Amino acid sequence: MAHPWLHVAFFMDTIGLLLLGMGLFSSQWVCFLVILAMSFSQIQKLGAWAVFLDSLVTIIVYAFAILNAYHLA
Repeated sequence: MAHPWLHVAFFMDTIGLLLLGMGLFSSQWVCFLVILAMSFSQIQKLGAWAVFLDSLVTIIVYAFAILNAYHLA
């Protein structure tokens, strides 16, 4: 029997993948390609520092894309 929160994690992963797909069609496609490459390279298996680095890069790229798209800076 699966963990009760597994469906929530699957939903969040699906939303993230959709955002990445949409980001590939934007002017910041290179940044989203970096996130996608890090995701498929499974760098997270190297340890906690790699998970932290992957999360940090993802957050920075998403923040950059939002700031750039809505000209908030």
